[in-house]
Parts: sequence; C-alpha cells; structure tokens
Amino acid sequence: MDLERREKFFQPVKLTPTQEQVAQVVVDKLTTTGDEQLFLILEGLSGVGKSTLIDKISVDIGRNNGKVVKPLDVIYHHSEKPIKNWRGHFVTMAVPTELEDILQAATEHLSELSVVQVVLPAMDESEIMFVIKSLKRDSKRNLSDKEIATYSLGIPYLACQLSTPGLTESSAARVSAGYLSQSLRRRLDTKDFFKVTERYLKIAPNSDVLSAVKEIRRSLFGGRKIYDELYHAFRIQSELESRGIVEESPLFVCPESEEIYNAMLKKGEDAWIDIYVPFLGQSDFDCIQQSVGFYEDVWDGTYDQHFATRTNMFLADYRKTHFWSRNPQGIEFTDRDEYAKSQIQELVREYEDRIRQADLSVRDKSKTGTFLAHSHDHGGLVRNPVSIGWMLESLLQQKGVPYFVHNRILGADYIYNPEINKIEIL
Repeated sequence: MDLERREKFFQPVKLTPTQEQVAQVVVDKLTTTGDEQLFLILEGLSGVGKSTLIDKISVDIGRNNGKVVKPLDVIYHHSEKPIKNWRGHFVTMAVPTELEDILQAATEHLSELSVVQVVLPAMDESEIMFVIKSLKRDSKRNLSDKEIATYSLGIPYLACQLSTPGLTESSAARVSAGYLSQSLRRRLDTKDFFKVTERYLKIAPNSDVLSAVKEIRRSLFGGRKIYDELYHAFRIQSELESRGIVEESPLFVCPESEEIYNAMLKKGEDAWIDIYVPFLGQSDFDCIQQSVGFYEDVWDGTYDQHFATRTNMFLADYRKTHFWSRNPQGIEFTDRDEYAKSQIQELVREYEDRIRQADLSVRDKSKTGTFLAHSHDHGGLVRNPVSIGWMLESLLQQKGVPYFVHNRILGADYIYNPEINKIEIL
C-alpha cells in the first residue's frame, strides 16, 4: 500500500500544476480511444498523490466508461467477476515495486485491453516549496526550506519528515536514501537506477543521497549506519500519530550517540546491552511503559511487544529481551518468565549498587521510579540489541532523562547527562 493511501493528510487539497497536467493526460487518453478498451496504469512513487489525482477525476473516468480498480485486485485477481464482466476502460495505480506484477497480470488476464502507462512525477522545486512553507515551522528545526526541498525529492510526505527538529543534513540524506531504497527496492540492483529516478523525480537525488543509497545497498542488514533506518522510523511514527498515539522522535539528542551506534553496527563479538534508568518521575515512567508495551490484565502484568507503541519504529523484537520496572509507588513489574525474572533482578541489584557507589551528576532522589532493559543475542548478531538500544536511548534523550548503559557491544559503560547533553564514559 503506497503512502498517499495511508497518509492522505500530507497531500495538498488542490492539485499542483504537475498533477493537473497529468490528470488531463489521463482524461484525454480515455476520451480519444474510440472503441478500444484501455488498461491505464497511473505510475508514481509512494506519496506523490496518485490517489488524490484519481479521486479528483473520478467523475470524468466514469463519464468515459472507465472503472477504477485496486492494484492488488489486478495482481491477485480479487473481485474477478466485476473485472471480467466490465466492458469499458480500467484505471489503476502502481508504485514501481508493483508495476512488473500488474503488467504481467494484465497480460495474462486482461489481454483484450490495450495497456497505457502514464507517469505522475513528484513535485518540482516550486511546488514542494509551497508545501514546505505551509508546514508549521519549529524554531528548533535545523534544515532550511531549501535543504528540505532538496532532500524531499519533491515528495510531500518526506518534506514533513525532514521538518523534524534536530535533523541534520547528513541524517536528511539517510531519510531520502531510505525512502528510495524502499520505493525502488527491486530496481536498486540494476544499472537503470538513474533512468528510474529520472522517470519519477523532478528533483534529482544529490551526491549525499546517492552515497547513502549505495551504502544501504551494500549492507545485509539494511544499513551500515544507524540512521539508514530513519525513514522507516519516521513513517511508523506518522502512522501512530494518525491513530492518536504520540511517540517521541527517533533522533538522538546527543550527537555522540549516533557515532556510538554507528560503531556498534560494525562490531559483533558480544551482542549485549543493558540500559538502567535510576530516577523517573511518574509521567516519564508512564511514557516508557507505553512505549515498550507494558500490559496489565486482571491477574498480572507483563511486557508484550503487541502492545508496544515504539518497538516497530525501530524494527526491534523482544527475542532475548527483558524489561523490569518499579513505579514511584514502589510496585515492581517484570517478565512472567521465571528464569528471565531472576536474571534481570540480579542486574537490577548490581546497577542499584553501582549507582549508590558512584558520585553521578544525574542523581535525582525526588524521582523514585526505576527502569531496566536488557537485550542480548548470539555472538555477531548485534542488530536487535542495537535496535532496542536505539529505541530506548533516543526516547530517554528526547525526554531529558538521565540513564546508565552497560554496552558490551561497544565495550564501554557510560551515562547520559541531560544537563550538559553529553555521554560520559565511566
């Protein structure tokens, strides 16, 4: 399902000049065919406004004996009777990753129709600048309007993501590269990459974006740098917001953390990370519980990934991952698994002793909630512990909460001090 079908609120109310021009091409194709039946495919990248355009001209499509069909109905032959019984034109939409399957299905099942492909390109610079200027400007936003336009590639949805406070230009390149990697994943291994982007984009990806795309292509796990998955994190965050669920930004507030996690992705001797939060107020405690999926039923409470609001942003799972917490009222919550419970409680005692012994500048005895996360995997498999760490460290930094990390992947212990926004190696 492409983005404009999920994220319609990112599209301008009126069609842009580019969309108006393409809409007229579609209507003209349907009008001037005579007795010939067309199978018209409106092509375009995710989020360029294909659904918006089709909605705007739906009356014209119907007036010219046309029927709009869903891409999946064509590919998997859903609603086969209505398709077979229709004696007019068909109009559908396709992102590049669907196009090959749609063309094959049309050849096999709608061979009596003439296939016509019409491309809806992304916005040009003037069109996307209009969208950017209509967005609410945050004073903490790092990127200029011009930079957002460049890295948005003319995609309104990307422009919204790139307006996130704290996003640097290098991270913006990662967001754009992540978008292209997902949108063109079947074509990334071909020599036609530039031809494909020229076909669908009016704002070409710059050298930073192209370098980031190459790095993603070379990596088995989706990226050699932690922010290679930033586009996915922002996309899931937006989906949560559309359901009324607020989650903090996936960005680290402390620049050192990005460097730490990039280094972690290149290591693999000891896949283990613990994150201990000694001092939590009630609101921050509740926020963490929601993010990691604490679920309290009639008999008991536990942490369940299905109830987590933050986990999917980071492609993390709870395999070999455990949580423990104690709310400001002194009530403890942990895994139901007895072995995991005993193991993590040993870690709690160890880290409580270390906090008592250490003269930490982050000490705050007025906040009595506590939280511990542990994640490990077999040697060399660092990806999930890294994802769990990114998920929680970014959350805690966004909330301005101090914490301690035992990071065996990096081979270091450190604390985050929000008063000076620094990682302090112990």
